[in-house]
Amino acid sequence: MRKKNRNDNNMAITVIILVLLLLVGFGWGFGHTGGMFLGPAFMILVLFLVVWLVMSLTQNK
Repeated sequence: MRKKNRNDNNMAITVIILVLLLLVGFGWGFGHTGGMFLGPAFMILVLFLVVWLVMSLTQNK
């Protein structure tokens, strides 16, 4: 078994934050009138975080 390093914890935290942002973004996007702006803004933020996550994963290998 390989040792768990700090990056594994960071990845888990990042994934949890991404899921929460998706839920909040969809909730605001469809639940409130302010979602016309907040929905797309959250989607752009989540997309940016996903790209960053993939790039950091490929750099670690």
